[in-house]
Amino acid sequence: MRVMPLLSGLSGVSLKKTEPQRRHSAHPSACYACDPLQNDAAFYEMKDSVLLGSSSESLEVAELRLQLETEKAEKRILEKALLAAGEEESKRIGQELHDNLCQQLLGISFGARVLARNLEKDDPVRGAKVHELVALLNSAVDSCRELVRGLNFSHANDLLASIRSLAAKVSLIIPCEVITSGDVAISSPEIARNAYRIALEAVSNAMKHSHATRLTISLTEADDLLTLEVLDDGVGFSEQDIRPGMGFRSMNLRTEAISGTLTIDSKNTSGVKVTCIFNKK
Repeated sequence: MRVMPLLSGLSGVSLKKTEPQRRHSAHPSACYACDPLQNDAAFYEMKDSVLLGSSSESLEVAELRLQLETEKAEKRILEKALLAAGEEESKRIGQELHDNLCQQLLGISFGARVLARNLEKDDPVRGAKVHELVALLNSAVDSCRELVRGLNFSHANDLLASIRSLAAKVSLIIPCEVITSGDVAISSPEIARNAYRIALEAVSNAMKHSHATRLTISLTEADDLLTLEVLDDGVGFSEQDIRPGMGFRSMNLRTEAISGTLTIDSKNTSGVKVTCIFNKK
């Protein structure tokens, strides 16, 4: 039984539960530009912990520990900056698609519709063929808009709408149900965007590697906490198969970005459940 390739290449990471790091309002890339560690309260806590422990060990060992923790903190900040840069690029691409490709397709569709009406007068058969072309163009426009929605979350309510759209696409292949409970509206586009990416990653893994016959995406709310779950009935995986990689790293980073907790549970033959719990405000 196989584990998802997206979970390959990250050693020393538990798939059971990952506690997020403290969330900071400053943009990751901006922090790094002006010395990230001096702006990270978590780093100061780590530094104090290392230095206080130096009384029971040599100064050289303490310095090595501090250097190691500093490198880990720098790596974490760089990863967050890369994630933020990727989101900005996604927004740019989404805007370009909306302003250019979608508009061009709409223009072609309009012209084809006029042509079809003119042809219908003298040649109904050819007119009908052009109407079929119009339908294909309109379908392409809808696909383009869905792609834009996935790339650019401009409204907080896009989370539930995008999850339902994702489920509709998956349902063309296997049944995919969306379950909601409570007030799942989110006030922050950033939280909505990161939660959707986590759901998308989990669904992608399940679709590619779980051999599932059914998927369920649930979004429930209780006391301002949202629980996002992606459950499949596929083959699951065992601890021996765990090879965490970029997909899992991405889910972890996004969970940290929204100050949440991430859990991935699986037993052989019982499928996989990905759970992310976070505050919706």
